[in-house]
Amino acid sequence: MVILAAATQLHAANYVFPGTLPAACSGSGPTYTCSALTLGYNDTITINTPRPATITINGNFSTDNAKINAAGSTGNLTIVVNGTLTTGYRAEVNAKVSAGVVNDSGGEVKFGGDLTANTGNVLLGFKTTVAGSVTSGSGSITMGNEAQIGGSVASTSGAVVVKYRSAVTGSVSTNGTVTLEN
Repeated sequence: MVILAAATQLHAANYVFPGTLPAACSGSGPTYTCSALTLGYNDTITINTPRPATITINGNFSTDNAKINAAGSTGNLTIVVNGTLTTGYRAEVNAKVSAGVVNDSGGEVKFGGDLTANTGNVLLGFKTTVAGSVTSGSGSITMGNEAQIGGSVASTSGAVVVKYRSAVTGSVSTNGTVTLEN
């Protein structure tokens, strides 16, 4: 008996705003709204005119290793996550980003603009880079080993932890504690 199995190939999705939006999203340029959004392996999001665009996600947002606005200017995109932003290994998010909580679980993520956690913590993984500033309204900020911040790091009340071989170009401020690990 011979059994043949058909392999299903999974292809990355290439989303274009406006145009080919993820199923969880709606709107027209330059304002878009999504419910909870999960991107898959190697997915891309491209931002076309009109720009600058704003994508508001009413729920959690998971990027896997997606490339978001990778070829565009950081000033062309603002992402607002009314929940938790979870990034995957080597994701690229070329935008100004604010979320309730930021959880870089994968490491080596590239954020092209400012990164803000409005209500919770910011956790940056190994070798993650943020071109702008990192801010937490009420939580802690933890930079993984060899993380690089191009701007300042500020928390209103939470602790700031700067781990081994990490660097901050600007100032570090908090009403909480600052810990430097080596």
